Amino acid sequence: MDCKQVRELLADWIAGKRVGTEVSAHLRSCAACREEERLFRGTWKLLDHYLPIEPPADFASRVVTRARRPALWKIFTPIAAAAAAAVVAVILFVTPPRPPSPTPVTAEERELVENLELLENYEILSALELLAEESAEGHLFKEEQ
Repeated sequence: MDCKQVRELLADWIAGKRVGTEVSAHLRSCAACREEERLFRGTWKLLDHYLPIEPPADFASRVVTRARRPALWKIFTPIAAAAAAAVVAVILFVTPPRPPSPTPVTAEERELVENLELLENYEILSALELLAEESAEGHLFKEEQ
């Protein structure tokens, strides 16, 4: 029998219950468990000096009365849960959705937007210059032979 098993049976052994001869054999061979037994017996001796506390005469009737009385939390818990659900519903379904916040615009993007018309005109001019070069070189309109 190991120390853990003996410590589990120690209270019964001290109370005089038959728990087997292994407990007494283990206590003879183990100093740590003997010390545990000594402390356990000392605790019980101290507890023997205390007088039992007598409950008031009407203690049982007061306990029964209180047990039969409905607890306030049983009444108010469903009400509080319903109120919380109503608040959540109002917040989710009644308030309008917020528009997404705009992303910040960089200085380069701002300059592009401000000069968009100029960029479009530049692209048109570039295309016209290419056409003029093609036309001057005769690649654009070839005569059919």
